[in-house]
Amino acid sequence: MTMTRTPRARITAAVLVAVMAGGCSATLDRSGGATPPTTLTLASNDGSDTHGGLERFVALVDELSRGRVHVEVSAAWREKGERSVLQDVAGGKAALGWSGTRSFDTIGVDTFRPLHAPFLVGSYPAQRAVVSAMGQDLLDGLHGSGMTGLAVLADELRFPAGADGPLLSPEDFQDLTFGVMPSNEQSAAVTALGARPRAISVPNLPGVGGLETMWWTYARAGQQRIVPFVTPNAVLWPRTTVLVGNTAALEGLDPADRQALTKAAAEASRWSLDHADDDVAGEMAFACRAGARIATASAEQLAALRRAVEPAYQALRSTPEQAEILARIEQLVDTAPAAKPVAVPTGCAYTKGDETRPAGGVLPEPLTGPGRTGDLPSGTYRYSLTEKQIRDGVDMSDDSVRANAGVWTWTLGDGRWSYLLKPNSQDVPEGFSGNSCEGYYDVHGDQIDFTTVTVYPGGECAPPTWKAQWREAGRDLVLDVTTDGDDLDFLFGAEPWQRI
Repeated sequence: MTMTRTPRARITAAVLVAVMAGGCSATLDRSGGATPPTTLTLASNDGSDTHGGLERFVALVDELSRGRVHVEVSAAWREKGERSVLQDVAGGKAALGWSGTRSFDTIGVDTFRPLHAPFLVGSYPAQRAVVSAMGQDLLDGLHGSGMTGLAVLADELRFPAGADGPLLSPEDFQDLTFGVMPSNEQSAAVTALGARPRAISVPNLPGVGGLETMWWTYARAGQQRIVPFVTPNAVLWPRTTVLVGNTAALEGLDPADRQALTKAAAEASRWSLDHADDDVAGEMAFACRAGARIATASAEQLAALRRAVEPAYQALRSTPEQAEILARIEQLVDTAPAAKPVAVPTGCAYTKGDETRPAGGVLPEPLTGPGRTGDLPSGTYRYSLTEKQIRDGVDMSDDSVRANAGVWTWTLGDGRWSYLLKPNSQDVPEGFSGNSCEGYYDVHGDQIDFTTVTVYPGGECAPPTWKAQWREAGRDLVLDVTTDGDDLDFLFGAEPWQRI
């Protein structure tokens, strides 16, 4: 099976993400006794799952410190948002944290604001040029905040997505309720476009006419269900992030450990410059299969969007410090290599009239009760997955691999389904304990439409709706999941379901 990172191990047997237990090997002190590693809590509003530059940083700290320092990514901030991450790192409730640069202006740190001037840093070459040249200068704005900036990390670019049609011109934004992550600069930009900014802290928010997103979030959260029309060449701003540490906590580290930490952050930043868009093609293809439609703004439309947000630029230029930073970013963007055009997957391009045929309809409508059973044989089925099988077959975090390796028992009957997972490991990470799931199904021909009714706080045991093709193989059942990523297809369909 081709390995992708598309949905980033979105489905786990108990996607209740929790603080990961430290597992570093101990070193020896001078008397020969074991010295436990120093464990540093890293506050994350994205849960304990890691990816991109953050994943690189966590691994490098362990490697460069030779196990003396372990970074424990905590999901305790999952529902609190980036501002709370920054406030709690500054206040010493966590030694480390990471946040989008967009959120720093909500705590009075304004050096990152020009980085989010709308329609400015609009390509990966431009992001690389700006972060590599100015990352440390931007971090200097944290002096006196109680935090020390360790590194700026490059990430995916963010663009608008619309609920009722593509957002291509300023007219499309007029009077639209538009979701943005909490950020004063980004809210000002949306206001300049004529829309009403609505601060959101979760990736899916019904009731908005549009929102800003990126392919990782879009694919992972199934946003095509609410905003199926995407305009990825109208880049609003980058989703650059910052690794921060509590200043006092960093100063209290052993000098060698502190050096390992800062070196890991610097190397993770350099790595992120070349790998920010590694997963975009796969995520885009996944979103297209799920129903997204990609629109392309013309040069004239892009120019009109840029003119519409001029008030946001005037506000930045009214402050000497912001004006200087903005001028430097503009110069770096102007001299960066040209960006490659967005490669739209076959069959995914928006065409006029798609508004009456919402692309999100590719996913089945939620069932409100048991559906038809068709010719699908009812009964109880079982299969097993080992850690090696999962690692070889799909890209998942180590925690997700351990949580999903085990014996899966499914029950299908009378339009209701359920599964129970008995993990192989006795060391399943804390928080991955919800190993059961249930819902409704409806069979029509060789297709099954599924609806999940089990709800876990902080995660999901299966998508809200999904579908699969089924066939019999003797007494066994074989499923091919067709509306989600490789992780779901593998976990639910890699092995035949043996009837018991």
